[in-house]
Amino acid sequence: SFLLPSAAALATVLTVLGALASGPALAAARAQEWWLASLQVTQAWGQSEGAGITVAVLGTGVDASYPSLAGSVITGPDYSGTAARGRDPGGPLYNGTRWPWVNAGERIDILYRDWLTLDALNEKIYIDSPTGSLGFNPRLDTNPHFLTHLALGGDMADFATVGADPMFYLHHANLDRIWESWNRLGNKNPTDPKYLDRTFAYGDRSGKRVDLPVSAGDRTTQLGYEYDAYEKPPKPQHLTAEDAAARDRTYKALHEQAMGGPHSAHHEEK
Repeated sequence: SFLLPSAAALATVLTVLGALASGPALAAARAQEWWLASLQVTQAWGQSEGAGITVAVLGTGVDASYPSLAGSVITGPDYSGTAARGRDPGGPLYNGTRWPWVNAGERIDILYRDWLTLDALNEKIYIDSPTGSLGFNPRLDTNPHFLTHLALGGDMADFATVGADPMFYLHHANLDRIWESWNRLGNKNPTDPKYLDRTFAYGDRSGKRVDLPVSAGDRTTQLGYEYDAYEKPPKPQHLTAEDAAARDRTYKALHEQAMGGPHSAHHEEK
């Protein structure tokens, strides 16, 4: 995982991202709140700000700890199933260290809107060299792997605490699903013995250490499980040279800040 080692590092990353989390991004999020116009909420604001009035809200859940809502929300039963989605403070998947807009139910990509993508599925090779930067592995490693960690924030963006957020395990299970999707599109993993014979240590159900080579679990069928659905490649992204260069600089800055080295030096193994 390529994660941020400290809160200070995370603050530095926000400086790198700069205006991506500024007014226009938040204004765009507000524009998606279709109910404001359909229920004529903005017109109501012109008549009253609701002093002394209690309004019932039926929706997908409200995070009463969100700063702008503090002291203004009376919580009640939540029948929406948000506990299973990790936004209910009483739910097993909840983690209060995430960015506040994540737990409030807003888009997670506010820091870099529309950057998260499955475009890695359009790659035809796994990687161009053991420390290369071209191919499915490095593309997936950056996006959606690394950027999702940063987009969720908090424990998920700090190497020392990442395992404290249940979303870590769901996120990496989804990366495995995306990897298997790529394989099912007819693409092949490396066949080099240096790749297949590399061993990793695991803990079995009893906590006993087990050392297994990559070749023992290179595909999900070897491990006896499947996913309910697999992904198809999206339409390839066609960024301008200027936009592509700007994103590449941001990616590299984020990785170097998080891991203390260039992105090409760190690649996740299946």
